Amino acid sequence: MSSKIAVLSTSQIQETFNTRGLPTPTATYELPQEDETHGITLMNFYSTGILEHCIENGFEVYVVTTREANQLNTHDQWWMDLVGGDRIFTTPTQDHAATLRMSEDERHLERSNRFFQPWRQLFQRVGIEFPECRYGFWTQLSGSLQKYNMTWGGSIKLPDNKP
Repeated sequence: MSSKIAVLSTSQIQETFNTRGLPTPTATYELPQEDETHGITLMNFYSTGILEHCIENGFEVYVVTTREANQLNTHDQWWMDLVGGDRIFTTPTQDHAATLRMSEDERHLERSNRFFQPWRQLFQRVGIEFPECRYGFWTQLSGSLQKYNMTWGGSIKLPDNKP
C-alpha cells in the first residue's frame, strides 16, 4: 500500500457537458430523452484531471460513491480501469419496495446507513476503525480524511497547466 492515499468521488473524476468549446470528452454516454422528437442525446463526459494527477503523483486512489454499482455505466469504464475494481466502493442497492413501507425517520436512517456503507468499506480496507456517526453525513467523513493522512479529492488543486 502506498503511503499516499487519495479518496475521490465520481464527480471529482469526471464531469459532463453538452456545449461546445469545453475539454475533449473522455467518454460519451447516450441519455434517452422522454420526448420522442429529440431521440437520443449524447452526454459527453470529460476528465477533471484529478484522477490522473493523483496517479502521476504516486497516490493510491480509492473511489467512494453514493452511486449504486448498477448505476456505474460505460462512461465510467475508463476511470474504473485506472482505479481497479477492488478500490471502488459503491452504495448498496436500495430495496425500493421495503423503503416505501418505512416511516420518514426510518427512510432517513436507511439512506444514511446506505451512504455510509462505502465509507465503512474504505476505512476497513485501509485498516482504520470507522468513526460511527448516526444521522450524519458523508461530508463529515470526507472532511476527516486528513486526520488519517488521506487526501480528499475535493481538496486537490491542479497545477495551472492542467484542465
